[in-house]
Order: sequence, then C-alpha cells, then structure tokens
Amino acid sequence: MGAPLFFRIRNREPGTGNRERGMIGKDAVAGGLVIPGSRFPVPRSLFSVCLLLHSPCVRIALLCCLLLGACATSAPHPRAPVAANPSDRCIHGVACETCVRCHPDLAAKFRAAGDWCPEHGVPESQCGICHPELVVAPPQPPAGADVVRLVEQGADLASLDGSVVAGKVTIFDFYADWCGPCRRVDEHVFALLAKRGDVAYRKLDIGSWDTPLAKHYLHDVPSLPYVVVYGKSGRRAGTMSGLDLAALDRAIAAGTSQ
Repeated sequence: MGAPLFFRIRNREPGTGNRERGMIGKDAVAGGLVIPGSRFPVPRSLFSVCLLLHSPCVRIALLCCLLLGACATSAPHPRAPVAANPSDRCIHGVACETCVRCHPDLAAKFRAAGDWCPEHGVPESQCGICHPELVVAPPQPPAGADVVRLVEQGADLASLDGSVVAGKVTIFDFYADWCGPCRRVDEHVFALLAKRGDVAYRKLDIGSWDTPLAKHYLHDVPSLPYVVVYGKSGRRAGTMSGLDLAALDRAIAAGTSQ
C-alpha cells in the first residue's frame, strides 16, 4: 500500500452550515474533502471504496447481489414424497410407500407440496376418481377358485389347523392392505389357481403389527408377506417370510407330494 493520503480541514465561513460536510467531489480527489476534526490519514484503498460506493450504479449492483443471494439461500419448495418402489402397490392401487390412506401422516407433506385433491381427500397424484389411469386395481382370483378371506382387520384366529382343506394344498397368506409385495403373492397364487384345482388359498388380514392376529402368529416374523403352506395330508409343508416366490413354490411342491 502506498503512502497514506491526508485530507485537510477547510475553514468555512459563518452561516455556510453543513453544505460541504460529507461531500465527495473534485476537490475530494485532490485532497480537499471536508472531514470534521483534525488532520488524519485515510488509506488510498479505503478512499477508492468510498468513491465507488458513492456511485449509484455500484449501489444498485450491490443491492441486486444481495437480493440474488437471499433468493439462493431461501428454503426450497416442499416436494411430495416419492416411492422407492412404485411398482409395489397397496390395496388402493397406488404405491404402498406413499399411499395416504395406508399412511395418513403423509397427507400433510402432499398438501405442503401442492399435490392434493380437495374434492376426494387424497393427493392429486393418487386420485383414481379424477385420474383413473394412475390407479392399478388389485389382482382378482380366477372364477371358481377356492379363495376365502378368513380374517379381517387383525382379528385373532385360534389355530390354522381347523381351516386346512383336506386333500388340497392349503396356502395361508398373512397380508395387509398397505403391503405392496403382498399383492405380488396374490398375482402368483392366482395364476396357480387358474391352472390347478387342488390348491386352496386362505387370506388373513393382519391390519397392523399391533393386532391380536399379528401378535399371535407374527411375533418372530420380520416382514410381510408371510405365508404358511399345508400339504394334502394336513401337515405343514413350509413357510415364506418376505417376498420369496421361489421359497413359496418349493413349499407348494412339498405340500403337493405329501
């Protein structure tokens, strides 16, 4: 940095008031800026900054920078929840992870993101009434298939043995409406029922993990779907925990050979 630039005090005539105070003009560049008090040094760089800030264009540019910075640091607009596995659909025909009827706590997030159908009380992206193409209907059993819903909403069942069908492979499916993979079990078993008449399908809706049915049969089961297969002889042939269709086929094969 060069030698400091000194400003001098200019004597004012009585009555001149504050005309010259704080002004930066030609004589300021020449060292004639009026500064109250005695002589003191001001660095050249600071003096240059003062001159720049005095320019209206520079002040407007600084204001624009501040506004742009504020916009850049503002909170982002909320986004609606996105399912990691959109193909896993619940009983309502939408992605089970984001279904507000299966998970009511998600409704506030969809509302905040502006994704909401007020007429039907669901997200616009899940409204099957306004947008039928968004909803995939649950699979349906073939006509004449031996399918029975044994339990609804997690009511307890004393034993599975009393519901085993003699002479048939009996498949007990523990499921929930909010379980997407459970629908894939339905698709798999319904396809089997269309080919075979010696298979009986019994469905048990657990409702939630806290229901009597879940506490009775699923206390050691980590995830749905959970399937228990009984063979034609009436003995247990195998189980499937989680979506493992190969394991289900092995259990059915073992039950068939009994």
